Order: sequence, then structure tokens, then C-alpha cells
Amino acid sequence: MTTSKEDAIPETTARSVCPVVSESVSLFSSSLPLSLVERFSRQMIVGSVGVSGQKKLLATRVLVVGCGGLGGPTLLYLNAMGFGGLGISDSDTVEDSNLNRQILFTEGMVGRSKVDSAVETLSSLNSSTEFFKHPAITKENLWPIGASYDLIVDCADSRALRYLLSDYSSVRGIPFICGSSLRWEGSVYHLHNYCYRCIYPKASSGKLDTCASAGIIGSVCGVVGSAMATEVLKSVLGLSTDSYLVQINALKNEWMKVSLGAKALCWVCTSKQTRTKGEMQAQIVMGEDVYLPPTILSTTPTATPTTRIATPKHSTPTATPKHSTQGVAVCSGAGEGLPGNTVTWATILAEPGKYLLVDIRSKAEASILSVSSAISLPLSEIIDHHQKALVRLHKKAKQRTIALFCRNGTTSLKFAPLLKAVNVFGGVSGYLAGSHG
Repeated sequence: MTTSKEDAIPETTARSVCPVVSESVSLFSSSLPLSLVERFSRQMIVGSVGVSGQKKLLATRVLVVGCGGLGGPTLLYLNAMGFGGLGISDSDTVEDSNLNRQILFTEGMVGRSKVDSAVETLSSLNSSTEFFKHPAITKENLWPIGASYDLIVDCADSRALRYLLSDYSSVRGIPFICGSSLRWEGSVYHLHNYCYRCIYPKASSGKLDTCASAGIIGSVCGVVGSAMATEVLKSVLGLSTDSYLVQINALKNEWMKVSLGAKALCWVCTSKQTRTKGEMQAQIVMGEDVYLPPTILSTTPTATPTTRIATPKHSTPTATPKHSTQGVAVCSGAGEGLPGNTVTWATILAEPGKYLLVDIRSKAEASILSVSSAISLPLSEIIDHHQKALVRLHKKAKQRTIALFCRNGTTSLKFAPLLKAVNVFGGVSGYLAGSHG
């Protein structure tokens, strides 16, 4: 696993008034490390993701074949969204002609290995991801390489390789996502209960256009690659379990989904559980476009011939916070530069019995990172029934001071006077930034 320098606290007013507190601080609770909560909070707020979805991403390993025009944006977003492990396969070196669309690379990387350069860029974005470097995929090495992954994404530009990866994914019973882009257009295949061979039983005998011969718009690669990363996300979260094709025409602003539900299964999909490699080889009619694994198709490389292929179990990547909560940097005292009617987390932690904490974030945000001792009162309820909220809170507070907090301290600062309360400086983000100290 790659590592990086410790996250620096941003140069804000909070820095000058937040000395380090030596005691351990554990005010907030979450089933994810606090360092990950802050990083992925925006996508976890989405109901179909949540904490459980984020845990699925952290536990998933994806093999991305090709890290060029499509592989670049695909890898960048998979990495940014928090997938636990990313395998990268490519044998090329970076060329100057790549730079108009292959956004993982810079001028200083020309002549270097694409895989090495990609890992360097990706590591600087998310150092908690595990990266695995692989050579070009062949029919000989796909089985040992692919065994560690839960899903395969084909971002290469080889028709024969696409059949190989699709056949392998079909036999393994794992999702397969592939894409292509040329000129102003692109396509994305999300294949779950069908394979690429089901759609195209025979490869076209004609010569296909390439980026070099027909040209490519760099930003279209970004659109297609981002769409591929989104399909991976949907697949892992269980939001998309059928097979379909998405066709994109950026020039005409067209985006069309084509269902593949009526397709007949190919011989690989219908025979994978019952036929041996030899029996299936007898049906090969596509020459170099057909690749089969170097083992009996109905077994894993180490299993007996009667064992059906199953997705290998790998250890779940453990996402741990880069720093403990010892020596947490939290604001103490009033401090210079703080807005009026504002308290700090250090003040609250020093005298917890003096304050009634009120969380005005949405229910979705509070479910990700909560404070057991706080009252949850979403802002929408305050706006709709502020007088009722005022009476309720002051009745609950008794002799305590009401302390409002939100995500970053701005909304609570605005609404604190309405509820005759004080604002907690920095909100949740301020607390988490301090816990990285």
C-alpha cells in the first residue's frame, strides 16, 4: 500500500486558535474511521450509497485493463470514490500524443511506463488505496492475475482482448464493463447476465478505425471513462444487475441506453458450468478472436475437475485512520479571530455538562457521523417550525447553553441567534480537521 505525507491542516483562522489538546477526544462516533468519513461524506449522503455502500467500495478490488484515454478517468474516479484495491494492466509507455486525452499523465512522464506513472498520480489523490501493477493481459496470465479481483473493466483498444476478458468474466460469474471512444462518440457496456460474445458471436472481419486513423476528442474520453466508473459503482452497490449498452454522441448531445435483455446466450455462457476446455475448444470458429483459460473452464486453476468456479475470497482491505485521536488539535478558549457568540470544541469537551449539543445537519449526514449526546434537529425543521423548536430546545436545555453545530460552522452561525444559542466553531469539518492534527 502506498503512503503519503500527513494531511496538512488548511491555513485558516482556525489554525491560529486551535492548540493541540493532549487528551483523547472521542465525541463523534461512526462505523468508519473519522478520516474516511470526512473524505467520502458527500457521496455517503446519497441514500443509495450510505455507510454500508462505502464499506462495500472499500472491500472491493477492481482490475482495470488499459490506463489510457478511457482508463485514466475511470481509474481517477474509482480511486477518488474509495475502492479498496485497484489493479492496473498496461504495457505501454507515455507518449506526447497521449497527453491530449490521457489525463493521468504529464509532460514529465513522457517515455515512462504508463502503469508506474498512473500509480504515481493516483497515489497522490488517495494514498489509502492499494494499487497492483500488472503487465499486458494474455490468455496465460489472466487466470492468476484476475483471481484477486471482484470485477473487470476493459479500457483497452484490442478486440481480441475484449473477448478474452469477457469470456473470463462470464466463466467467473463476475460483472464485466467495457467501453470505447472515437471522434465525438463513445459506448459503454455493462454486462452482468450476458457477455460480449452474446452480443457479438463473431468478430467483424473488417478493419476497425482507431484513434490514430479517425481521431478522438479528449473530453469525450473523459465522459465515457466517467460513465464506466459510474457503472462500476452501480454494479458494486447492487443498483444495476442487468446488461445494457449506453451509446453517447457528444456532438449531438445524445445519450441512449439499449437493453440487452432479449439476447440469446452464447456458447460460453450456456456451457461454462458443464463443458471442459477440450469440449469447448471443439466449437471454436473465431480463430485469434477466441481465447480460453489455460485450465478446464469449469474449475479454478487449483480445483478438482468437479469443482465449479467461484469468485475467490480475498481479505478485505482495512481502511484505518492515518492518525489516532491522541493529541487532537481542537480549538480552545474564545481565541482571536472567532465570530461572536461562538464556542470551540475544546471548550465543550472541557465542560460537557454545560452545553446541550444540537446537530442541525440532515438526517442522512447525521447517520454517517453522529454524536450520541446531541439532539438531532435538521435545519428544515427549524425553518418550518422555529418557534416550536425554540421552546423544545430551551425546555430540554434547562440551565445548559444550547450549542448548535452543522457541517462546517457556517449554517449554525447563521441560525444560532434564532434559537438563542451559541455556534460551535468549524462544525463537524473543524472537529475532523483537528483530529488529523
